[in-house]
Amino acid sequence: RELPKPKLAITIVGAKGIRNSDWLPGLGKPDCYCCVLKGGTEIFKTKTINNSLMPLWEERFEIFDDTDIEELEFKVWDKDFIGSDYLGKVVVKKEAFAENGINGEFEMEEAGENIRAYLGLKIEVAGKESPPAA
Repeated sequence: RELPKPKLAITIVGAKGIRNSDWLPGLGKPDCYCCVLKGGTEIFKTKTINNSLMPLWEERFEIFDDTDIEELEFKVWDKDFIGSDYLGKVVVKKEAFAENGINGEFEMEEAGENIRAYLGLKIEVAGKESPPAA
């Protein structure tokens, strides 16, 4: 019996330009992690990178069943002692990656006033060449 092959391989590369939500003196920089949601349900979460405004995760995971994916949502958070601060998100529609995948930096929505933050993402589609960096 053949093992099932993944339909998608997703790499969360890193983020840059995020706001410093730990603005109180002595708190340092945010401790960032990224959650991936499919239809509002969390399907993956990166490790937390401490004290960085440019977290580099380079974490890869695979999706074996992509039939019910309409979009993927990537939310970036700052882990605090109590709860987490929301830093922004990138929403990628299936049409954007279904054919050949994607590879590049995507501007985050809801990142804060006058903040231009970006999330590096790579989505590879089974049976296709790895997409070149945009």
